[in-house]
Amino acid sequence: MNFYVTGYFRNATNFEKYLYLTQIMQSYAIQTAIEAHRYNKPRNMGTLMWQLNDVWPGFSWSSRDYYGAWKAVHYMIKRKYQDVIVSVAPSVDADQNPQYDVYVVSDKLVDFKGTLSVIIMGFDGTVYYSNDQEITCPENSSQKYFTITNDLFSGLDQTRTFIYANFTFDQDFAETTAYLVTPRHLELDNPNIKLQVHLLNETFSIESDTLAVGVCIYIEDVEIFLNDNCFDLIPNQPKYLKLLRTIPAAFDRENTVFNILHLYKSYSIEYDDAVNQSRLRKTIIT
Repeated sequence: MNFYVTGYFRNATNFEKYLYLTQIMQSYAIQTAIEAHRYNKPRNMGTLMWQLNDVWPGFSWSSRDYYGAWKAVHYMIKRKYQDVIVSVAPSVDADQNPQYDVYVVSDKLVDFKGTLSVIIMGFDGTVYYSNDQEITCPENSSQKYFTITNDLFSGLDQTRTFIYANFTFDQDFAETTAYLVTPRHLELDNPNIKLQVHLLNETFSIESDTLAVGVCIYIEDVEIFLNDNCFDLIPNQPKYLKLLRTIPAAFDRENTVFNILHLYKSYSIEYDDAVNQSRLRKTIIT
């Protein structure tokens, strides 16, 4: 694990952040396998997930730890095993230039229509290229609907550019991000993250002014289970979350400190200062 963590990411500044990076590394690895297996349908018609849980506390590939807490990869698995996903897969053209193929994969047993959007975006939210198309997705299928050719991102600073693709259908939504360089080479900005907590219905909204990669929300000494966690935050695009349950069930929700880890924070010394632990702005709504 250490070989891949140090190869893919910059050095973490403390042990807690290193543990965070091991979870993000695991999530990336399993995501790559799940998506490759699914978009290669019908050559590959399924994936068996290994491993779900642990029989004793330990450092393992499980997606839930011994106590039942969800690791980053468990949330990713939940997203990537939805009936419908969108996937961006690297490939090459006839001249061996890099390009990216955009797939929509469906396990639904009916045909349906939707809108596929493919965007090349800067970390500050600048849109360099955008393409929307209405497509009909056949039942139980995987199809390539778009190719991002080399000329669309040549000339851009690939350390500050990413691909965002989403598919809207039947009042549902699937999305993914893809990067042009390995995570250690991403020149991320320090995100200013806003978190609104609605106590009455235990929902959250979270938003960032710049791209935030691998955003994980947690509370010290409380295990929280959200409908989604450990995701990438698209610039100026709010994400809405629901608190499903906690261990313990009762805690001081109004005065609780919500912590956030993200990729920039993992290697930034400024966040090791107790006075400057986060650029998180929290608003409580009762």
